[in-house]
Amino acid sequence: MFSSLRRYEPDAELWVLCLSHDCLQALSTMSLPGMRLISLGDFEAWDPALASTKQSRSLVEYYFTCTPALVLYVMEHCVDAAIVTYIDADLFFFEAPSCLLESFVGSSIAITLHRFETELTPEGISRSEAYGKFNVGFLMFRRDDNALACLRWWRERCLDWCYDRIEPGRYADQAYLDYWPEGFNGVLSLPQKGINAGPWNIGRYSVTIREGRVYLDDELLIAYHFSGFIKLRSRVFGLGLARWTVCRSSIRQAIYKRYASAYCRAGDAAAAVMPDAKANLLRGRPPIGRLARTARIVRNAVNKEYMVRFRGRYFGLIVGISSFFGHAHILSGL
Repeated sequence: MFSSLRRYEPDAELWVLCLSHDCLQALSTMSLPGMRLISLGDFEAWDPALASTKQSRSLVEYYFTCTPALVLYVMEHCVDAAIVTYIDADLFFFEAPSCLLESFVGSSIAITLHRFETELTPEGISRSEAYGKFNVGFLMFRRDDNALACLRWWRERCLDWCYDRIEPGRYADQAYLDYWPEGFNGVLSLPQKGINAGPWNIGRYSVTIREGRVYLDDELLIAYHFSGFIKLRSRVFGLGLARWTVCRSSIRQAIYKRYASAYCRAGDAAAAVMPDAKANLLRGRPPIGRLARTARIVRNAVNKEYMVRFRGRYFGLIVGISSFFGHAHILSGL
């Protein structure tokens, strides 16, 4: 994500919450320009109430709980920032995000709709009601009383309840966003379909490359959210698409190929300063039953879940490969 952001916004400053010692050590050693590091210890000392929730939540739930506090932290420690943008670590930019500033004029907060390809799950459950109408991966906050009030409200809600499960009106840190358009002033739902697009909606668009730029229908792809993407082996990637859509060749070649290449380069750069970094990217899932594993492999194969790199080209891989899960660190940028 960082390399893609700096490619289009070379003066951007990224504040990174390092949620592990390994992350802090590797990024400190790499000393990347325009990157400000926040250690977890300093962050928790700044917000003891947040730190007190750690024992009652899983690792990923605690990461979710950190989100609003992270934006508030950057607001407090970077007083010159007129706008603070929260960016999930697994976003990747295909165009300059500054193109959104014109739409943001006159607004206090900007959010992005999920625009689900299919609203109902196979069980008939509304995805918008379950996971929220809006995705938390890309959020903009202007430094004004309204946005600060929203962030403080969100932080309080997350301290009270932020779990990786669905309850009426609540899911992790995300479903709380549904309240914002009515509860706060100046909330803009960004109209561009190319910002924070992701596996949940990419199937509804015609994906094309024109003069080297990626289009969703007739709009430029600005940033794609690679939720569920994971490197399984040196040349094999899980795309995280199986639960949402069938991976067409155009999606794989226009979007995932570029990210996979950047992902490998970032991994190599981290491994150069920290030899164990590559091994730490692969984290095994808890054992699952043979029947469940077989069902997952069949589902993923049918949906072209996997992508393999061979002699510089990327192909859909329709064979059974057991998958692994990694976790990404939360980042915030200006």
